[in-house]
This record gives sequence, C-alpha cells and structure tokens, in this order.
Amino acid sequence: MVSREIPASIKRSVRRKSFWGCCKCGNPIIEYHHIIPWSIVHEHTEDNIVALCPRCHHEATCGHLNEQMVRRIKRNPYNKKVRYVQENFLLRDYDRTILKLGGAYFQNVPHILTYGDFDLISLRKGEDNEALLSAKFYDKRNWLVAEIIDNEWKTYIDTDVWDIQYSPGHLKINQSQRSILLDLQVNDQAVTISGVIYMKGNALRMLKNDLVINTSTVKKAVLSNVKLIGANKGIIVDPNNGSVRIFGM
Repeated sequence: MVSREIPASIKRSVRRKSFWGCCKCGNPIIEYHHIIPWSIVHEHTEDNIVALCPRCHHEATCGHLNEQMVRRIKRNPYNKKVRYVQENFLLRDYDRTILKLGGAYFQNVPHILTYGDFDLISLRKGEDNEALLSAKFYDKRNWLVAEIIDNEWKTYIDTDVWDIQYSPGHLKINQSQRSILLDLQVNDQAVTISGVIYMKGNALRMLKNDLVINTSTVKKAVLSNVKLIGANKGIIVDPNNGSVRIFGM
C-alpha cells in the first residue's frame, strides 16, 4: 500500500517547478496539494501535486479554486513571473539579540561583517527597539543569490539555487544536495547563520561551532567561542590584501 507521505524527491521537484513558493501568491510557506484528491488516486506524481500556501491550499481543498484554475497556476507560478522569493523575519529586542556566525557571537555590534567599507552582515535598532537584520550572500561567481534588508529576505531564482526551504523563522538555501549556501534560524533572541559567504574569491564558512575565514592572505583563520559585545564593528576583511581584522579582540 502506498504511503500518504509524499517522497522527499517529489517534494523537492515540486518546489523547484513552483519556484519555491505558492504557485498562486508566491508565499514560501508551502504545502503540497493533490489536484485530483489522494482519496481517488492513491499515488504521488509530480503532475498531480502543486505547491500552495496554507490559505491557497484551503481554497483548493474546499473547491474555491477548481482543478482547471489550479492547473493553470501550476503552469505559470507566481514566483516565475517576479523572479524571486521573499518573506520577512520577525526579530525582537535589539539590545538582547545575539547573532551567531559559526563560533563567533555578536551582541550590540551594528557592523558585524564588512568587506572594506561594505556591510555584508549588519544589525541595527529600529524605532521600536526591534532588531533589523541586513545581509548579502554571494556565490563563487560573485552573483548575489540572496539578501536581507531590514528583516525582509529575498532569494533570486536566476542564480544557481538547487533548493529553497522556508518555515517561519527558518530559511535554508542549497546550491546542491550537500552544499548549503545559507541556513538562517531565528529562535527567541538568537539568530544563527550557517553556510558560506563569498567575497570576490574570499570565503567565510560558518560551521556549527567554528567560523572559518579563507582569504588571499589568510589561508585559514578559525574562530571558536569568540564573543564580541558592544563594539561598533565586528569582522573586517580588507579587499586590497585579504587581511582580516577582528575588533574588540
């Protein structure tokens, strides 16, 4: 008997063909809808499954979106037209927010990672004391794959993205099955970023417990259990010579 659980490979293919969002509205929080109901077909096929957000899924389930409508939006998904996927993170009190990059922790540090005078990761205080995160994530070819501007994240689908998965407070972007560009999680007052940031040939790898920096002059600098609190700047990479400076240490 076929399980009601949709195989992971089919889910990933459906996500990709829907451009990682609800086919109707683009929302990256998605569910998987059988166009012809499971109770009739008792099988999982890509042709019969569409990615929809919870609201649009309910509209399809109750018949507000009929089969013809669903198949039409499946053929021309929303994010294919706009060429990106987007949503917002919700962060709380700036003064208490801790941002973790691998083995480095930052609190009350506005300019967390800079490349020369250019902020790659920053965190500022909003009008209501909320934390506002901004960041840019480039690949090896210096293409901007994803960016965050004051907690609104956007991933561009014209880049080499293999998969995007999002649930409230958790964004994961893969460039291959085993290559994670970005894994960002918001949990209470903590923001944890894993993955890799490329800076014109320089790489900063955010592992579980280590922050590994490789530049033209620094072949491998490993930061573990480093805490920076109250500094104006955190890590600065010099674009001229690849040297790395860590403030507050």
